[in-house]
Amino acid sequence: MTVRKGKRWEILHSLWIGWTFTLSLFNWVAFLYIGFRTRQRKWMLWGLFYSAPLVTEIVSDIFIGPPVNHPTWLVTLTMILFFGLGVVSIFHAFRVRKEYLMRLEALKREKSRKEEALRRQIIQSTNQGEPAVDQTTDAVQPPGKTGPSYAPREETRFSGQPDQPLPSKRDTLIPYG
Repeated sequence: MTVRKGKRWEILHSLWIGWTFTLSLFNWVAFLYIGFRTRQRKWMLWGLFYSAPLVTEIVSDIFIGPPVNHPTWLVTLTMILFFGLGVVSIFHAFRVRKEYLMRLEALKREKSRKEEALRRQIIQSTNQGEPAVDQTTDAVQPPGKTGPSYAPREETRFSGQPDQPLPSKRDTLIPYG
């Protein structure tokens, strides 16, 4: 199954992949974003996992001090995590992109269906026991009565009086002279 919305829609809803090119600085934002948009816990957990290098660096700076005071093994581990998980997250993002787009489209379609059902329900509850509104003319008609005698009277732009024809363009021109 492919996305039915078109290429433009796919591209616009794939811009989140750009976050992964920050190589572990903000790549986790991309996975948290798609997880929240599609209500998928697995992608939210991946977002937390990909934030590990940044959290490790922040925590070590707080408790150990500046990077010059860090043990060599901790600096090496942090660098491997930063670049390794950064590159992996880029490939991971492209791998889950199609599933994300399909889930997002399905959620939007479901939301649209629910909104339409609510709209119909509101219209039905509003019209029960009240005069119906003719959708073509916006005329209010008593229940059970239809026809031209209940059509709205036409008003003119100039006088506001019903049943008077609109003046022609020739009548509205001011002669030079």
